[in-house]
Amino acid sequence: MEFKKETLANGLTIIGEINKAAKSVAVGFFVKTGSRDESKEINGLSHFLEHMLFKGTEKLNAFQVNEAFDRVGADFNASTSEENTIFYAKVLPEYLTEITKLWIELMRPALRDEDFNLEKNVIKEEIALYKDTPSYDVIDRCRSLHFGDHPCGNSVLGTNESIDNMTIEQMRDYFINRYAPNNMVLACAGNFDWQNLLTVASSCNSWQKQVVDRKLRPCWGSKKKQRI
Repeated sequence: MEFKKETLANGLTIIGEINKAAKSVAVGFFVKTGSRDESKEINGLSHFLEHMLFKGTEKLNAFQVNEAFDRVGADFNASTSEENTIFYAKVLPEYLTEITKLWIELMRPALRDEDFNLEKNVIKEEIALYKDTPSYDVIDRCRSLHFGDHPCGNSVLGTNESIDNMTIEQMRDYFINRYAPNNMVLACAGNFDWQNLLTVASSCNSWQKQVVDRKLRPCWGSKKKQRI
């Protein structure tokens, strides 16, 4: 295998793991943002925003997005955690260019008001589902008890209250501040041509760099440990 790395002028990092013996290839965006970057008022926004990317762009609606993935037989998904939001797809090598272009377009979503209002109900249904799953609910409760008011105590899904009170303006501001190219990685692994990937990724050069930070502060947790 061969490993490659390139950083665009706007800070977007591109990494590749090339394996010419592979029969497929995977590509995805890793965004350094998650529930630990949220306040209580916007708890759940990172996960909500993950959903909203699949609602489409100025050129594509939600149906067309799914159709574009299905047309090439892509295995695609996304996930949000405390620290990262990930979007990825696995395809045959001949479809990599098409799928990479699709992901690049989706990384600049429309964030329509009507989609936002409808998706709130989907998010709240997911919250209810996880509360009915003890293994997930217990982890959320333990995290909250241990970390207290520290951002790491935030639930990835948020709460019914935080989702109800969330506004599309808050989401748009969060997107601009967190989905900056210098806070993202485009990763590709499998059978692909590195130079071709760089050519496709060059369209990301128009994305504007932002000042992005992650507030880090000590947290002694439920042990209330004292400094020595």
